[in-house]
Amino acid sequence: MNKQQVVLITGTSNGFGYLTARELAAKGNKVYAGMRNTKESNKDRCEELSAIENITVCDLDVTNVISLDSTVDKIVAKEGHIDVLINNAGSAGIGLSELHTNGEMERMFEVNVFGVYNLTNKVIPVMRNQKSGLIINVSSILGRLYFPAWSTYSASKAALEAMAECWRYELNGVGIDSVIIEPGLYPTTNIFNRTKEFSPAVTNDAIMSQYSMVIGMLQDFEANRLMQIEQGIAPNPVEIANTIVDLINTPFGQRPLRTVL
Repeated sequence: MNKQQVVLITGTSNGFGYLTARELAAKGNKVYAGMRNTKESNKDRCEELSAIENITVCDLDVTNVISLDSTVDKIVAKEGHIDVLINNAGSAGIGLSELHTNGEMERMFEVNVFGVYNLTNKVIPVMRNQKSGLIINVSSILGRLYFPAWSTYSASKAALEAMAECWRYELNGVGIDSVIIEPGLYPTTNIFNRTKEFSPAVTNDAIMSQYSMVIGMLQDFEANRLMQIEQGIAPNPVEIANTIVDLINTPFGQRPLRTVL
């Protein structure tokens, strides 16, 4: 890279965020890696990343305004600027629409939409005052292409993309780029494991038996995904980290609005 960037990235306890934090640090950038529960469930991952040169782990919960305000203020106080914000933290869920609970939908929007909105609005004034910045929003191909059983997740990612595209137009004149990354399903995202936290309603056999076509499609999809992993032909999640590095290296005004992987 031409110069060291100060990067704030959310959701670094696993998946894309974890890999991206490591890759950016290896390139010489100062990475502030946000994750929840740094002293509890993510303690080991926190210690691992903290031991890497150029990485500072932040106990950051995007659903807690006090947490995100404190994190941004501390970075600015220490570094004087933030060059890149990567909105990577996300909440996912798969299931029939009528079996989703309000709590599940609220959780996805709380993280994927309101969390992104609140953190970005805290960082925008910093970037506007320095007349430069890059906001990378990690969405999903499901934010634009819609399939059965993904209604709530897709709705949250579509809302994220709407905000990100509006930021693109609003902020261009003050030197800030807003871009969107749309990954497909990569093995390391652990998306299916997270959906097991859903309420018992999603396993209501009496209702699910009436959706045999959709359930069959999902079973085939999952079987194919596992086969790809077993055969070593599944997409490599490092592609996401490499793409983020490339976007950071691309000059202002030349970055595409959307990058599909």
